[in-house]
Amino acid sequence: MKPPADPLLTLKVEKLIYGGWGLARANFSGGISKQVVFIPDVLPGEEVKARLTTWRKGYAKAQFIEVLTPSPHRSHPPCPVFGTCGGCHLQHMNHTAQVMYKQTMLQETLQRIGQITALPLPMIATPEPYHYRHRVQLKLLRQGNSLKMGLYQRETHELVTIEGCPILHPEIEHAMKILQESIQNGLLFMRHPTEMHLQYSTHTGQFLIVFYAEGVMPAGLTEFYTTLKAHLPLAGMVAYSQNQRQEVRGQPFLLYNLKGMIFRISGQSFAQPNWNMNQIITDQILAYAQLKGDETVLELYSGMGNFSLFLAQQACRIISLESSLQAVKDAKYNARLNHVSNLELHHCNVQEGLTQLLKNPPTLNLVLLDPPRQGAGQPVLKQISRLQPSRILYLSCNPATLARDLKFLLNCGYCLERIQPFDFLPQTYHLEVLAELLKAPH
Repeated sequence: MKPPADPLLTLKVEKLIYGGWGLARANFSGGISKQVVFIPDVLPGEEVKARLTTWRKGYAKAQFIEVLTPSPHRSHPPCPVFGTCGGCHLQHMNHTAQVMYKQTMLQETLQRIGQITALPLPMIATPEPYHYRHRVQLKLLRQGNSLKMGLYQRETHELVTIEGCPILHPEIEHAMKILQESIQNGLLFMRHPTEMHLQYSTHTGQFLIVFYAEGVMPAGLTEFYTTLKAHLPLAGMVAYSQNQRQEVRGQPFLLYNLKGMIFRISGQSFAQPNWNMNQIITDQILAYAQLKGDETVLELYSGMGNFSLFLAQQACRIISLESSLQAVKDAKYNARLNHVSNLELHHCNVQEGLTQLLKNPPTLNLVLLDPPRQGAGQPVLKQISRLQPSRILYLSCNPATLARDLKFLLNCGYCLERIQPFDFLPQTYHLEVLAELLKAPH
């Protein structure tokens, strides 16, 4: 099948798939078969005009031009750069429809990849579809004597400058404006900047700024920090160069409150961007864990103790494995700060840590794992199954790798008890999913 001579297309959108893309089909050659076309910024059932941009064997991509027959779920995006900026994917869809889309997409992914026919529970939606993010990773680009700040354009590394963002907490938006003015005034010189991470704690009302640069360390860091501190409640500022050198002004962490516990989260430790939904997920994990006080729990990819400390309050012994040294340091600090003494923290690669644990395996009542987007994978899952925990809780941010891993665990003698999705990052296609598995009776 050859690409059409005219790149302008009129398409009927069948559905949305993972990634927020609309799926349509076009008969380019007049034959029986139709080519799949992926289009952004569209909704199921809409007839749209689009321009063909990419042609591959088996599929094509098109740029959305205009909607000819709009969906009743279409809404006006509040962001002026939506459709160009790669940060959001679903602002053109009302929030109720977003939740429905994610629910359907999760169900289809579980069935297609994992052959899992069990229906997920209804999605737990966030009470805040906008202004929920407490942290943002901004891209930096030097153009002559000026420093640009923004996010990458969709599917490119071209910078889209932004002055604000409707999914950011209002205090983050306010800080961005002050940062932009200070950077444009030349207070901070960065020869080869890459990123700036801006984080905000509602607990302390303070900000943490982390810069990343290639090569030499940014010049004027002290003056920049002093000037900003006069306009912003800064806890600290950290700069990293490519050779791993680190410069700190103030303190390199923020303090957060989660369900009455205080957490130190350093600039290099991972922190959930939606802190309110983080609390909801924590409550759900504790409810599913069903701990009575005498259990041994193994937590994998445990981070800075986000779940560990609460599990430790309800179990006898918690064993946590985490590969990030800074996250382990934060977790140890957080355990001391909150008077938790039954938490064993191990800095190690998860697979290597499990290998050591299998030399003298404990009797496990529960394994909780929260892997990165690539999932846990078969080597780790094999080791988990050898430990034979009676219950597994798997928290995932990627339905595809979750479906793959659940399929493997089901073949290892586990039964799927329930699947609970969370609309963790509204206006994007991202979601969190908590799956509970129980050891099948012999």
